[in-house]
Amino acid sequence: MTIAACYLSPEGVVFGSDSTTTVASSSSDEHYFDFGQKIFELGEAATLGIVSWGLGGIQHTSYRTLYAEFADDLSSNPPASVEEAAKRWAAKFYSVYDSAVGAAYRAAEAAAHTPEDKAAVEDNCDRIAVGFCLGGIALPNRRPGAFELEFRPDGTTIPEPIQLPMGLAVFRGVPMLINRMLYGIDLELFDKIVASPLWSGGGDKLAELVQPFLLGQPAMLPLRDAIDWIYACIYSTIKGLKFSPLPPICGGPVEVAVVTTDRPFRWVKHKNLDAAVVDVAGGTHQDAT
Repeated sequence: MTIAACYLSPEGVVFGSDSTTTVASSSSDEHYFDFGQKIFELGEAATLGIVSWGLGGIQHTSYRTLYAEFADDLSSNPPASVEEAAKRWAAKFYSVYDSAVGAAYRAAEAAAHTPEDKAAVEDNCDRIAVGFCLGGIALPNRRPGAFELEFRPDGTTIPEPIQLPMGLAVFRGVPMLINRMLYGIDLELFDKIVASPLWSGGGDKLAELVQPFLLGQPAMLPLRDAIDWIYACIYSTIKGLKFSPLPPICGGPVEVAVVTTDRPFRWVKHKNLDAAVVDVAGGTHQDAT
């Protein structure tokens, strides 16, 4: 799993993520690697970046390869807008995702006859979904934009990009700790309380009770404070899960990148290629420049 974030401000777009990749082992248990990469620059000196969450890869290819191919296409045929770039990524990724993940899901769905089998297939649907936030600027227009895309194996059409709101960070993957901090309650718990026969006040009454405990999100942050905000939320999630009884589905180095209206993609926090080697050797990690 992942904790991923995207923040659109008048100054540009901030991307954030952890580095944990979850891989199923031969024993059917899950193994966690803490040096994956979820934020990518879409080309050399690019003005677009992308962050992903959910399914970590597709058999026989990689997101890195797909991003590189997409960057080549953007270079030879520059998009007229960030939204156009998001739509083109949606079309490219859908063709790969549906032919591999979607086809396998449909085959499993067709083979499921018992209620238990059907429940297992349905439960797996969320596990193999994947989302992206693509953002930045599309020159010569220097107005920043960011769009979210979600791909699910039960989807039958190319998803439409959803424009992110200005000044409001979007957290995806495992945002439960951030939600508790921002909204005073886990959103899934909120829904369960409202649906419980032990609660008769409805959603509005519960929201009224929770409201005094809201911290909320700071709006329209200056760029460096937005970077700090995203970093703090990612880091807090990693540490919260580390000291919880839950599986370590978020962890490793925090990565943060920006695309500003006056500069192309830049790393704020980024691990070197030797990060796992240095970590195992007990050395001191140095960020890439």
